[in-house]
Amino acid sequence: MATSQDVVIDASVSLAWLLAEPGNSASLRELFLAAFRHQRRVHVPALWYWECANVLLSMVKRKALQLPEVPGYLELMRYVNPQVDAVPDLHVQHATIELAQITGLSYYDASYVELALRLKSDLATYDEKMKTAAQSLGIECLDL
Repeated sequence: MATSQDVVIDASVSLAWLLAEPGNSASLRELFLAAFRHQRRVHVPALWYWECANVLLSMVKRKALQLPEVPGYLELMRYVNPQVDAVPDLHVQHATIELAQITGLSYYDASYVELALRLKSDLATYDEKMKTAAQSLGIECLDL
């Protein structure tokens, strides 16, 4: 399957890039550089901001980050110009719940898969369960 210009990214991929993890792959850096240059369109469900902020807060609690650093990271998230999906209407909520039930994913994780399915886009995630579910539905998952 050919790679789409559109890609749905989840919080795991976003935060790996955002926090510049030492083990980040070249393909992860290339994905975010392409998004920054508007060569790829990045899509996220509305809950993405809350998920990313929640992980940053957890890092503050574990003392892996200082609270004054968090606003800078939140600002960096905007550099990839994420196209935030609308708050889901009843149809999308129902489709997401069904998808979660069928795949065994949480509603949160199913929201990324549902968005990729609806947009006919690729998916970027480090979550193996989400990746397996997406691939079983014919969604191309980026190898990061």
